This record gives sequence, C-alpha cells and structure tokens, in this order.
Amino acid sequence: CYSNPCHYGTCHEISNGFYYCLCSSGYTGFNCQIEINQCDSLPCLHNGICNKLSLNMFNCTCPNGYSGTQCQYVDYKCYSRPCLNNGTCITNKDSYQCTCPRGLTGNRCEIDINECISMPCQNNGICLQSKLNQYQCLCPND
Repeated sequence: CYSNPCHYGTCHEISNGFYYCLCSSGYTGFNCQIEINQCDSLPCLHNGICNKLSLNMFNCTCPNGYSGTQCQYVDYKCYSRPCLNNGTCITNKDSYQCTCPRGLTGNRCEIDINECISMPCQNNGICLQSKLNQYQCLCPND
C-alpha cells in the first residue's frame, strides 16, 4: 500500500506486498480506478432516457405519459385519451394539452376549422366545405 495504488479507495495490505482496495462509493475496479456510470444499469423505465449528472447522480427524461424519478408512474392525464380525432396528448405539470392535426382545433381537437372563413373562392364563387381540410368553390354562371 506504500505506493497508494487505490485511486479512489482505501488500500488494505494482506501480506508481503499483496493488497486489496476498498472502493469509495461510485468507483469500482481492482484499483478503484473506474467510475461507475449509473446509467449503465438502465434505471429509467418505459424507454426513459438516462442523463448522467455527476458521480452517483442521474435523472431520467420520461416519455410522454410517464413520470417519476425513474419514469415508473403512468401519467393518467393522457391515459384516458382525451384528445379526439387523432390529436396527440402531451402532459404538463398539472394537466394535459392536445396537439391537433391540421384542420382541427379546440382543447380536445373537437372543432373542425372552416376553411371557407378565409374566403378562398374568387369572382363571387361560393365556398362549401366538403370534408376535413377540403373545400370546394361553386362558380356563378355568367
């Protein structure tokens, strides 16, 4: 132990130059030279992303719909699928928000945007909304 071979640990002499190292928390290896990466053990559940912060410290970036220090909790705000018409539910701290597909709006994507409001028809044409995101112009007879 005279040469201090244990980088991040305490050396204990066994006999005649033989020793073992008792590693400090966060280190491993024969000479305690390897820093343990907490993310190597895949601590984040449900495909959460592990972010190494410092020695023995990490946090998880949870996918939408999960929360907790290791993404262990199902976030029930979006669990009931409150967004209509293929809207995407995104959780925030206290509630949820729907991201609506093109042509829809409203808190739950329940309102069809009327494309005729912008008066897209020219020359006194009459606008008729035929389907979602579609309109048709009826041209007057001259």
